[in-house]
Amino acid sequence: MPSAGVVRPTQDSVREALFSMLRDVVPDSVFLDLFAGTGAVGLDAKSRGAAEVIWVEHDKRVAAVLEQNIKTICGSMDGAQIVRSDAMQWLARPSYRKHYVTIGYADPPYTTEEKSDGIDELLASIAKSEIMAERGVFVVEQRLGSPMPLLPKGWEMISERKYGKTRLCLLRVKYIEEE
Repeated sequence: MPSAGVVRPTQDSVREALFSMLRDVVPDSVFLDLFAGTGAVGLDAKSRGAAEVIWVEHDKRVAAVLEQNIKTICGSMDGAQIVRSDAMQWLARPSYRKHYVTIGYADPPYTTEEKSDGIDELLASIAKSEIMAERGVFVVEQRLGSPMPLLPKGWEMISERKYGKTRLCLLRVKYIEEE
């Protein structure tokens, strides 16, 4: 297992709260897990009925652990895809289907109070990529005390929850049709 400095898994209690909020939308969803690490969030989505899970993880060693976790827990890679890439670089390449992902999740590395966690840039990239389905839900996990994310045009905040030193922001994509 890679060192704790490389991977910071989402706490079990935060994952339970997250999937409690998403229980009605996870079955048959296409779930995107950015900054996947060991894949715990995506694995939870798969175990709760997601039709497909896409994990994006940059670190090769961590991605190898993730692949082993998927095979061990799910039995196969059916409905599972690991993308070994930096999340921002992957979003900039049109190698995915537009309006495809119904639930997205991002847990970028936590930063200090002086340094941005990059969420605003990430959300802008996701919006520009148009990978999210209309009415899709996107979840941001942040260190409590981080600035609230700036929402792209056509997105809305549907919930904000705090768990210890963690904040979850649930966002909904509402594309505005051009006339």
